Amino acid sequence: MIYVKDLNTNKILKWSLEDVLHEINRDRSEQWTDYTAHDWKEGWDNWIEGDGYYTRLFNQGRECREPVVQTEFKQTTKSEFQNVSDDIEYITIMAENYDDLCKLYFRSYDNRNKYSNNTRLEILDDKFRDKYKIWISDVSNYANNGGDMF
Repeated sequence: MIYVKDLNTNKILKWSLEDVLHEINRDRSEQWTDYTAHDWKEGWDNWIEGDGYYTRLFNQGRECREPVVQTEFKQTTKSEFQNVSDDIEYITIMAENYDDLCKLYFRSYDNRNKYSNNTRLEILDDKFRDKYKIWISDVSNYANNGGDMF
């Protein structure tokens, strides 16, 4: 399986190699030479990545492999101006397991915004929220992933 994010819906999709090849090779002229299982990554990089519809997902520089877990959260940034509405963004993150997902959420979002009065994070996935509460309550997880220890 190849994990792809649909940039219009923010959903994580599991695509077979056949699905990927179909997307790369569809709607081409008769002179087109189809990409195959041997060169599909080149085809993806040249024709799909960066087109604004799909992106391949990676975990710490490696292509994601099963099992993969994901969660969605809401990030609200309060406007400093009275007549400007708050910026709300729904973010989906993924990793190969829950421990890696907790590390990613903590390092990239929770720890970075802990002193910000303007940014609020809300985990939307109950299962991940419960796992994250347990993970973050372990002081070694907090300390080993960039949390400040006084």
